[in-house]
Amino acid sequence: MTNNSDLPKLLELENEQLKKGLVDIQGNLAESAQINDDSLKDFDLIENDFANLLSDSGTITQQMSKLTELVANSKNRTQIMADLVDNINILLEKIVGISNQTNLLGLNATIEAARAGEAGKGFGVVAGEVKALSAQTKKTAEDITVVMEKINKESQDFSDSMGESSQGCEEIKTIIDQFDLKLNETSTANQRSIQRVSRNNDRNFTSLAKIDHILWKVNTYLSVIKQEKTMPFVDHKNCRLGKWYVEGEGKTRFSKLSSYSSLDHPHSVVHSGTKKVFDLIDSKSGVTKDLEKAIKEMESGSDAVFEALDRMLKEKDRHQ
Repeated sequence: MTNNSDLPKLLELENEQLKKGLVDIQGNLAESAQINDDSLKDFDLIENDFANLLSDSGTITQQMSKLTELVANSKNRTQIMADLVDNINILLEKIVGISNQTNLLGLNATIEAARAGEAGKGFGVVAGEVKALSAQTKKTAEDITVVMEKINKESQDFSDSMGESSQGCEEIKTIIDQFDLKLNETSTANQRSIQRVSRNNDRNFTSLAKIDHILWKVNTYLSVIKQEKTMPFVDHKNCRLGKWYVEGEGKTRFSKLSSYSSLDHPHSVVHSGTKKVFDLIDSKSGVTKDLEKAIKEMESGSDAVFEALDRMLKEKDRHQ
């Protein structure tokens, strides 16, 4: 059996092993936090790329909509031009009809002039000019008709081409709209990932803060067991947790929270209790009621420190 004189040695060994294990966990958490920080930096770069892509995609979508609208308007104007060509053809047909009637009238006049003999000779010349003019008018109208038919065919070909272009624009617009939608969905998913990694990192950092605090207490208990100080005493602003709070990641990540200020007082209580423990160790008074009271003061402050860290974490989660 182990006698009472061996108990301090066992407690010392237990606390030394506990300290060693906590330091090892602390190192792993620190590495994890660094990896998460690097990941967040990469995520930020990706998010910036997404923002630029979304901006470019929005511009392309707007321009594509304008192009589609312009093509549609061009197709409508082509149809209007085709309708005008049809109207011109109708007018040309009327001109040809008038020309035919004029030609027939000139023919009748020539016949009547021939019947009139010498008296109708002058009238016959006029009738001949009328016939010649009618023939020229008909020929010109027919030439214009041929040209208009060519214009109509080109207009129809252009209209068909514009129709295909319009359909192509609509298909491209659909593809771009889908791409824009997928880009937005991917960007949203990336933002969710950033939030999750950031929340996980907050937990890593608060866990590191808690471990720093536990190590402080372990060293305090080792000092009690050995009856000598195992670490130099510093105030609550200059220990690892204090520096984390005052100038380190704690300030960077949590200082804007209303719960942030609630950590300072209980943390000072912990250091006040440790200071009393160290003073009693220096006085060589051994294990006394005052020592027990100082340790309880330290532990009371420690519980409040953990509660404050948990409040900070929960408030941070609500604001993300």
